Amino acid sequence: MGGLGVALADKLSDFKNAASNDGCESIPYSDYHSTCTSQHSPVHEWCDGGRGAVSCIGGESGTRQIKDAVDKAQRALETAKDAKRTADSNRSKSNLTDDQKRAAEEEYKKASDTVDQAEKALEQTQKDLEARGKLVSEAIYNIDKCLDYRRAVMNVFSSAQDRVRNESDPPE
Repeated sequence: MGGLGVALADKLSDFKNAASNDGCESIPYSDYHSTCTSQHSPVHEWCDGGRGAVSCIGGESGTRQIKDAVDKAQRALETAKDAKRTADSNRSKSNLTDDQKRAAEEEYKKASDTVDQAEKALEQTQKDLEARGKLVSEAIYNIDKCLDYRRAVMNVFSSAQDRVRNESDPPE
């Protein structure tokens, strides 16, 4: 029966010390205290951002703004391609004077440059969206890890509370 007392409680002084502390220090059982301390350390690493983003806020724009920018860039590219097709059609006409041919060629060159710029803008906004997706995925992963470690610590406290409820003062 003496072994049962040791299994249920450490020393009385551990209970007195635990009562005046917070967090893991408030657990009077050395085994639970040790487990809590080891599980608590990663909580701050994962939940306070030491391991990476724990929020989707970051960068200059949110996901919706970046998606809108991609849509806008796609529309701009289609508009530029339409203008290039029109310019190509205009320069292909056979009844143009030399001045009209030069003007049509210049119009086509400008339209081609506009298409190139629109393609680069679309490519950049798609890269921005991809980077945003990566940030969000990393934040979700880090938040999941944070929650896992918080749950582990909460489980240690719950187990310690259950153990305390089963304690009783020794008979006098």
